[in-house]
Amino acid sequence: MVLLGRGHCNGVTGRLLRAARAPNFQAERGRSSVVERQLPKLNVVGSIPIARSNFSRRVPLLRNLALAAAVLVLSAGAAAAQGANIVGRWQTEGGKSHVQIVQCGPHLCGSIVWLREPNQPSGQPKIDSKNPEPGKRGQKILGLMMLWNFAKASDPNEWEGGRIYNPEDGETYKSTMKLRPDGKLEVRGYVGISLLGKSQYWERVK
Repeated sequence: MVLLGRGHCNGVTGRLLRAARAPNFQAERGRSSVVERQLPKLNVVGSIPIARSNFSRRVPLLRNLALAAAVLVLSAGAAAAQGANIVGRWQTEGGKSHVQIVQCGPHLCGSIVWLREPNQPSGQPKIDSKNPEPGKRGQKILGLMMLWNFAKASDPNEWEGGRIYNPEDGETYKSTMKLRPDGKLEVRGYVGISLLGKSQYWERVK
């Protein structure tokens, strides 16, 4: 190991001070200060420098747009799951009557609310003269409930388990309803199994 004397250290220190006062050294220091002033200011996260940007301002907007899109998707899914709505007024096949379908608790039911020919030849309102129950043969056809107990099927456009009453023959039939792609309501009445039944196609009254 070599030990430096005090005189030697003083000589080295003097040379360093003279070099710092030299013109070249001062010029380099001036250029360094200019460069430092021209460098962009940086934000530092941990030990990694990150330049400032507008991305952080756009994050809330992107988050809101994503949330709105999710709400629309969920709403569409819910609407598809609920299926069609057939509550309303329907014209029966041939246009002889209108039936108003309404919600009756968990099921659908319907009543006759309009007749093209509401009266008998005598001028009296038509009555349910062929009803199998004698006590009901005097009730008017207009306002008569002819559909009841229809429940939603697995297909969102179908209803099953219902009953339909035909005042023209006094018979009650098992029945299903189905909303077709063309907007018509297929009402099918049958005895036993549906294959042996008959369908009518009703149109919505606008």
